[in-house]
Amino acid sequence: MIFLNYSYLLTFLQTIVIGAGGLATAILAMWGLWTKILKPWFKESREKRETLFKAIGHIEDISEKLEKVSKELQPNGGGSIKDQIKQIANDIKIIRVERDATFYLSKEPSFKSDGKGYYTSLNYALSQLVGVPESELLGLGWLNYIALEDKDRIWEEWENIIESGKEISLFYGIKNPTTMEVIPVKCRAVINRDNDKILSVIGTIEPTEKKHYKKLKIV
Repeated sequence: MIFLNYSYLLTFLQTIVIGAGGLATAILAMWGLWTKILKPWFKESREKRETLFKAIGHIEDISEKLEKVSKELQPNGGGSIKDQIKQIANDIKIIRVERDATFYLSKEPSFKSDGKGYYTSLNYALSQLVGVPESELLGLGWLNYIALEDKDRIWEEWENIIESGKEISLFYGIKNPTTMEVIPVKCRAVINRDNDKILSVIGTIEPTEKKHYKKLKIV
């Protein structure tokens, strides 16, 4: 016959219950740690890793594109963007040189000025017409060779046309200091504007018949 030691059994059962309670407590503690701390952290870390991987992918993509652009900007016998830009710049330079040469060598007396009437350039034909070196006509120097009786009128009308007109058409006299002759001329010019800003005035001055002298037209 087996005699049970109830005191020992009770102690053993209490130990098991206490151990089970402790285990349950430990399990609950671990579950709380997982749900409240570890799981959000792993999730956040995963999202950060995914974001990082995406960023790295974008950087690699940008790097490839920059490499392509860099190759395009390097000279490669005329096929790159840099070569094409250089060619365009050279073409523009040639066009400007040819335009300036055509302007200066033209047999038609011509000038360029700003909106205030200051001559910025003129050609040889105009200096020959007036009978003075080109440098004497630059700026407002040209006004010194307008016939005295026309000077005030021409300057006033010039300012009025610059303010409101698109094309200048003036008749006045030029006094040649060498021959002392007053030459009736017609001045025609186009005003180049960018909105309200005047970029330049480009015009010609040519001898005309005396019957047109002292006439003014605003187009």
